[in-house]
Amino acid sequence: MVGSTQVFCGWARTRTIKAIALAGLKEVGSSKDTQVCCCHSRAIMIQSMTQSINVIVKKLSDHEVRAFVTNLSGVIVAHTARAGV
Repeated sequence: MVGSTQVFCGWARTRTIKAIALAGLKEVGSSKDTQVCCCHSRAIMIQSMTQSINVIVKKLSDHEVRAFVTNLSGVIVAHTARAGV
């Protein structure tokens, strides 16, 4: 996962990269919030064995967010079946 933050128009810039082992995923979900009838924000929530991550999504449609969450859910189910849980 790649994150980028800018503060005060370029005075401070932070870029982070996190690697999450797919076998360590416990839960994944998404949400959509609408304000003033036209300002939409989408988020993806990922819970791993060690941390919780919330990602604000800018360039994915509702369909693409659902496909992403479905794919990660499939990874969780497949890992659970392999682990015999």
